[in-house]
Amino acid sequence: MDNIQQQRLVHGFLRCGLPPSHDLSDTSLDENIRCDVLDIFITNATAFEPNGTKEICMPCGVEVLRGVKPPPPSFHSFALTREDGSHKYGGCLTFFTPATRQTVSEDEGGGGGQPTQREEEEVYVSECISLILEYPYITFPREYLKQLLEYSLAPGGKLPIEAYLHNLFYDVTYPSPGQTLKVSAPYSLLDICMPFSPMPLFDYSLEELFKFVDVDVLVDVLTCTLLEHQIMLFSKDKQKLIHTSESLKALLFPFEWDHVYVPIVPTTESYMHLTEAPVTFLMGLTNPVAMEDRSDICILDIDSCKLVLPEDLPELPGRGQLIASIRQCLSSVPPLVNVTAATPSPAPLIGGLQLDPIGAATKPAPSGPVSLAQRRANRGIPKLKVNLPLNNTPPAAAAVSDKTQTIRSLMLNHFASMLLNYAKFVIFPRDRTVWESNRDNQDNFEKDVFLCDQAECNLTFFSRFLESHMFSVFVDNKILINFGQPCEAVSVFDSRIEETRKSSFSEIKSPVAMETSVEGAAQTAAAAAAVVPRVSQSEVICRPPDQRGCLQHGGRGFPVLRKQLLADPILQKSSIQKKLLRQRSIKEALAKQEQSPTQPTTPSPASAIEREESLEKIIKTHADFTNQLLKECKNKINRLLVLKMGAEGQGLGYVVRDVEENGLVGSICDLVERVWSHGLIVRDGKSALWNSLRRQFDRRREINPGPSPSSTGSTSEDDTIEEMRAATFFRRSNSQTPSSGLPGDLTPSEGLYHDIQNIKNIRMIRTDAGRARAWIRLSIEKQCLHQYMELLTSDPAALSRTYKDYAFLREEEKVAPFIKYLYTLSAVPFLCFTSSFPAIAIQYRIYLLTSGKFYAQTTANTWLLLSGDKGDTGVYTLPRGENVVNIETRNLGELRSLRVGHDNSGYSPGWLLDHILVENALTGHCTLFRCGYWLSKNNLDGSIERLLIGERISRSEYRALRSSKLESPSPTRDDVTFLGPLRQDVSSPVNSSRAQELLATSINALVKRCYKGASPNNRGEVNLLCGPQGLVPALRLILSTGLKPIARFTRGPVLPWELILQVYEEVSRLASSHPDQPAIKTFMEWVIRLERPSSKSVGLDGKLQTLLCVGVKERMLRRWIYMIGQSLAAEKYYDNSSVFKHDDEFDQMVGLLHILEELDVAVDMSIIQSVT
Repeated sequence: MDNIQQQRLVHGFLRCGLPPSHDLSDTSLDENIRCDVLDIFITNATAFEPNGTKEICMPCGVEVLRGVKPPPPSFHSFALTREDGSHKYGGCLTFFTPATRQTVSEDEGGGGGQPTQREEEEVYVSECISLILEYPYITFPREYLKQLLEYSLAPGGKLPIEAYLHNLFYDVTYPSPGQTLKVSAPYSLLDICMPFSPMPLFDYSLEELFKFVDVDVLVDVLTCTLLEHQIMLFSKDKQKLIHTSESLKALLFPFEWDHVYVPIVPTTESYMHLTEAPVTFLMGLTNPVAMEDRSDICILDIDSCKLVLPEDLPELPGRGQLIASIRQCLSSVPPLVNVTAATPSPAPLIGGLQLDPIGAATKPAPSGPVSLAQRRANRGIPKLKVNLPLNNTPPAAAAVSDKTQTIRSLMLNHFASMLLNYAKFVIFPRDRTVWESNRDNQDNFEKDVFLCDQAECNLTFFSRFLESHMFSVFVDNKILINFGQPCEAVSVFDSRIEETRKSSFSEIKSPVAMETSVEGAAQTAAAAAAVVPRVSQSEVICRPPDQRGCLQHGGRGFPVLRKQLLADPILQKSSIQKKLLRQRSIKEALAKQEQSPTQPTTPSPASAIEREESLEKIIKTHADFTNQLLKECKNKINRLLVLKMGAEGQGLGYVVRDVEENGLVGSICDLVERVWSHGLIVRDGKSALWNSLRRQFDRRREINPGPSPSSTGSTSEDDTIEEMRAATFFRRSNSQTPSSGLPGDLTPSEGLYHDIQNIKNIRMIRTDAGRARAWIRLSIEKQCLHQYMELLTSDPAALSRTYKDYAFLREEEKVAPFIKYLYTLSAVPFLCFTSSFPAIAIQYRIYLLTSGKFYAQTTANTWLLLSGDKGDTGVYTLPRGENVVNIETRNLGELRSLRVGHDNSGYSPGWLLDHILVENALTGHCTLFRCGYWLSKNNLDGSIERLLIGERISRSEYRALRSSKLESPSPTRDDVTFLGPLRQDVSSPVNSSRAQELLATSINALVKRCYKGASPNNRGEVNLLCGPQGLVPALRLILSTGLKPIARFTRGPVLPWELILQVYEEVSRLASSHPDQPAIKTFMEWVIRLERPSSKSVGLDGKLQTLLCVGVKERMLRRWIYMIGQSLAAEKYYDNSSVFKHDDEFDQMVGLLHILEELDVAVDMSIIQSVT
């Protein structure tokens, strides 16, 4: 039985209109009345829910007309979404029927006891009839309902309405692919086609769509759909709403929209709450409501073709080419269809009788199965010689269908071009059971590697699209195919990718070059048509209706169906039908008893119960929404944490691409904004979150009035963004040590006030939505978002004044896990704010801590140059005698290095610098730059400037270092020789094996960075080159191990740079005969440059560091080290403990360095700035 019901094309009939108990005399004609189900018959009780369907059939309620001629019947289709996410479809025909209304008017000349005059006035009320179908057909239900309505009002029919409906319910099943069914309607045979197409059924015309929606507008809305934004459509025409919604879904193929889908939202209070849903949705409204104040929603007014896009919406890759191709397709001349009519057009059929042109009746149609030729002869259908298109549509619609199929093929080709090599990045698990049990927490697509292959202009779109739910489902289906479970959409898409690679019309060698061809799409459609066997393009005539009961025609409206004539032939009067009939009769009886036309209407208990049930339904619906939102929040945060905390990135130099991290953080910003927007009583502005923050800020300022916090991240009001990027400026503050009221030392309440003020001072952010997103990013970077959220939700009374009862923030059982998920973001460091606003000005507080030793202070003029991944400050002269300075400059990004020095002036210029602390006053980040060396000409190294490498530290470490005076011992010759600028423990001896291990680790980190996450313009390699575990310290250790003293009575061994000079003198004499001329030339050029007088301030250790980094950049390091190992100087100055004395170890080291020649390592300018 279930099988039979599932194969039926039509699941039920519905008639809706004015409730029988409603009195028109008590209703204003300017207001619509909520409709009621007047008649219903269901063949499958689980197919649809009548009460919800009636609201979609008449979303604006029953319309009442007076004094005007009623318009002709209008049709609109609709879609029903069931609880399991599946869809049922339907068609609804709305018409007006006459209704008698009594009006009472008093005689103007009379008074008191004058009799009243009663008159009858003709009014019209709207009514509709609907069919519920399994598939989204539009042509068939429209024509069938029109004929059914006309037949019900026309006299002279031979068969009752129930005969045609019974035939439709039980004798018509959905056609097979490539098959056309001929279904008997009251006046003609109607076609139901199932195209033999690899794409899903789509019975709408895209050519008609583009008559009321521009191509570029639809492409932008489609972009929002791909990125899973909330989408709202407005139109007074219900058919335009469903036409646009279904077209968007169809153009998404091979991806599927499985979010909230309500293409026609009823305007009643019971359903308007859906527009406040905090989840992704696609909805349509017949009455526009004020939603432009929401920043995260896409709004399309179809009637005026006005589009409001979400802020920061990336462009679809290849958008311009796609729009041009669609417009070219629409403007092209459709192919001619060869149609030859052998007989005149058929006359209308009434009750199974064929009427000739003068009205003479012919013999009735036979009741049994007949051949196609006989059926045509009986019905008067002309014999047509037609070149049928692929989808077997009527010839008149062939051109329209061809263009629709071509545009769909264009879109599929475009997706194939965008994701040409996606299959290479799918991670296929081995065990299906394990994968399915932990599917949400597994990453099945190498997003970071995929993004590395994309053009820079497309990264923002792809980084968001790869995180969408529809792409995740698509990848899951791809994996299931590998496990043997078929998926037609993925298979069709893969075959289209293969055609795209092979076809001559779209030779796309990389996903960057997006090309979409109309000719190519047409060829693809033609190729698909050629595959279809001719035998599959068949016509099947369904069994005609038979006589069932007597006629009921000639009434003023559509007749009431006689359910006994519609009983299932297999199950006569099933229990489902009996139950529906019993409920209907009880409801009508109660309505007649409780409502009387002579007494004033009073609210009935039934209506109160209905309102209560409606409220419970609203609460349940929004509870489902909030559960879905909470689950989405958990998945997004887990995905971000897995990305940031992956084993590949721990200490190996791998850094997540900024665009990928920003895409994930951006999705979290959207989720937080949805939480704060859900269930608002009154919406004010585009960002509910920023309004709440502003109220919190104003309340605190009223309680504690005073000067605003100092600006730590602002731009001049007259400066543009471009000017800010080009200009670097400083603002010196007084030399007093700042108070303890720093961002990291504030309470959550004080910190929230401080951060809101700082965001308000950033003038380059001009919208409330932008300020809210900036505040979220700043809070995530400061690792205090959970504290702020807990503070903002701590006042239930304030929330009850702002939000409805079902709002997310009013449910403690939802808010608590939401804050818990946000708390997990504090487990890893983020730079999502710093990387997103490179043009703002930020104040950096710098603490210079000199050693407590005697004569450690300097009398010289000191300077520093602070560098980050987004720029540097330039040389900044420090005020003499001051240990604390504030520098306000353009955002430097993540701090990498700091070069510090002096001019060697004064009576005691030597300076024993212990370390430097730098604090970002806006984000609270603290960076430690360790030194521990003399900056003095009298030191053995002779350096008066040094390059210090940054190290992020916690706030507690920062406070301890800032408040304490650490005493550092004077560096020895061994410290300078073995350790370089960062002092380490040298109490244990260092052998060649340990040096080789350090070298291998540093090279491995560089390889992983270059191949996994670094872009060519990234300047973060300074840590991997010169950091504590970097390449330069490892090579310095190798070059220093085993060096002999220069003379018998010297204080220590020769320094590595002194060895380099010996090698230079040796190769300069043999330069002309040396086999490796390029390496010799580059080596000598840089040694000469480093030995210039202008480079003496960097010292011997700084020169060695610069030379090694240049060797990596020029890909000459291996050849230079090999040249040093083969020199006479190495033979002379190294003992047997050195790597250069053992051939096996030396060859191993050279082999490791050979790997660097395959890498493109960017050297930070701060390393070579002193010599260039």
